Amino acid sequence: MKTKYIKLFIGLLLAAPVLSSCNDSYLDREPDDQVTEEQVFARFDKAQAILTHVYGEATDIEKPINYFFHFGMAGATDECEGINVENRITDEFNEGDWSESNTLYNVWRQGFFAIRQVNLFLTNVKKYNTPDDPMESGALQRRIGEAYFMRAYIHYILMKDYGEIPYMTIVFKEGDQSNYPQQCVHDVVDSICSDCQRAMKYVNPWNKNGDKDFGRVDQGACLGLIAVARYIDACPLWNGASDKYHYTGKRVFENKYTYDASRWTKAAEAAKADINFSVRGVKRFSLYQNYTSQDFLCGLDQQNYNNSTVYERLSRMFLTNEENWNLYQNEAVWFVDPTKDQNWVGDMYPPSRDGQSRMQPVQEQVDEYECLAKGDDGKVYGYSIFSDQAKKADDGTVIDKKYNRNSGHKYYDDADPYVNRDPRFYRDILYMGAPFRNKSANATEYINTATGTNKIGATKATTTGYYLRKFIQEHWIKGGSTAGYNVTHPIWRLPEFIYIYAEAINRTQGPNKEIYDMINNVRARSFMAPMPPEAMTDASVMQDYIDREWRVEFFYENKRFFRTRLYLEPIQPQELEKESTYNSMDEENAAQNFISAGYGPYPKCQRMINGMRPVEDQNGFIVVDGKHYSMRRFKEENRVFKINYFLYPINRDEVRRSQNVLKQNPFWSQGNNGD
Repeated sequence: MKTKYIKLFIGLLLAAPVLSSCNDSYLDREPDDQVTEEQVFARFDKAQAILTHVYGEATDIEKPINYFFHFGMAGATDECEGINVENRITDEFNEGDWSESNTLYNVWRQGFFAIRQVNLFLTNVKKYNTPDDPMESGALQRRIGEAYFMRAYIHYILMKDYGEIPYMTIVFKEGDQSNYPQQCVHDVVDSICSDCQRAMKYVNPWNKNGDKDFGRVDQGACLGLIAVARYIDACPLWNGASDKYHYTGKRVFENKYTYDASRWTKAAEAAKADINFSVRGVKRFSLYQNYTSQDFLCGLDQQNYNNSTVYERLSRMFLTNEENWNLYQNEAVWFVDPTKDQNWVGDMYPPSRDGQSRMQPVQEQVDEYECLAKGDDGKVYGYSIFSDQAKKADDGTVIDKKYNRNSGHKYYDDADPYVNRDPRFYRDILYMGAPFRNKSANATEYINTATGTNKIGATKATTTGYYLRKFIQEHWIKGGSTAGYNVTHPIWRLPEFIYIYAEAINRTQGPNKEIYDMINNVRARSFMAPMPPEAMTDASVMQDYIDREWRVEFFYENKRFFRTRLYLEPIQPQELEKESTYNSMDEENAAQNFISAGYGPYPKCQRMINGMRPVEDQNGFIVVDGKHYSMRRFKEENRVFKINYFLYPINRDEVRRSQNVLKQNPFWSQGNNGD
């Protein structure tokens, strides 16, 4: 399987020697005496190499695991805290150390360079009548379709980052994209959808595992891109920002962003088209369902060192060297080359496993995982830990006895918070008392954040009380001889389209049994209890569940950074009021007192993160290394989030080069940097 993976992705990129860099390519100069444009497009393999290079550029721009170079995007959100290494890029975001000239993450030129390559390909295969692949009839037409998708996809990435951008369909000189005016986001979305419709006329319906084109664009990916573009178009940032959601920025086409419910209708239609897409009578996409609900033999060596808390299906689903590639074959709508192998895990492990805890989950994320509780009908459902149902006492039938908790324990107890939670919690996060394979690789240890090498604040240890578990395979030993593996996640998975569809229906028609069942199917494959029946009749309840599903299902998958911006969360009155309440409390005890007083969850203003520490308590339920503990919340750090942070700044040099054709995004040009 490893050979297949290298052949599919790395081999494709190495097949493009004619493109040495963004700044040194024959396509960026007049043809010289070595190779001419006509000579390149006279051969299928050389023309294809240009498009292959674009695949590589797209992968580099939208990395799965390490979005910000050596860091995941989660560290710049209320999902995780990143450590102070490798130019500390997530810290720079969180400290507000970015500007028009120090954009931290600037893909404007790289993205438009890739778009230029696509337009060169599309223009010149027609101009020079490029022949088909002599070894595979129809390959050229498929590459033309892929090119249309890639043009749409890279524009989508740039739009997601910068908002209003020019949509380029002509061959422009490198750097000249700055001389073209921005377009309204709604028009950009329409162009993205049009290019995807063109692409669908040429690409394969379904590139299956084992096919030569597995990993390339197919019709399902095209439908997926249409759906995510329509979704962005419908979100508050571009749909009611000023008239409904308190945004005061003035973008170039601000008057076109008033609320229009029909945008949600279009998002629903597009998402449903992808969900229902069939090829020869077979649904193209389905949820990853491998392994049984009774199987806790996790890791590639099939051992159970997790006290039967992490289901094998959840533990293995993101491995890219599974023999059947089930997730990527069926659930992934679009995926690219992973950027990290097993050595990435070495950075994420706790110090007891020779790691440096590079990304540490924060309490805001932990609080999103629901607990199980009985509803009024006596059945078990998932509820927010802040709900009235969560505060009730278990009769001894719900909380699993492996936790050794007596009858009468609350379904959720803030002093003993790590029992009776969504199974995805145990897959994603290591916490005080979590069973985990020890360094000797032959026994279970229990994570101890109170003492020892994993203690909060110890060298290379967590500062929040948590370690990242998602994507980690416990069998691997740093510096050992255990087998390697690749870690990644798809760019888009089927649940994303289910949530888009459910939200769009909920916002336009109200909740119904269809979307209730669809979301519960995603929860069921993770062995999670369903939503309670009131989610089927109350739009507010349904929206709360949809919001939590985004947080939990897509933890560390590059969704949260954009979703908090698309929904303008940090400036919503209810979040600002909660932030004011939190800040009015005694700073040392505010994190705990805020929750104890019933104000939770924490404000979603992106200006703080919180953690949880163990405190010795002879009556505590958590027992590690013979000592009893209760948990107590604490504030880990303050962060900076300003009104200009909803969109990336266009680099100052690009704006200057355009001679004011390009307009900077709101508030970035102000001397006070958005304060």
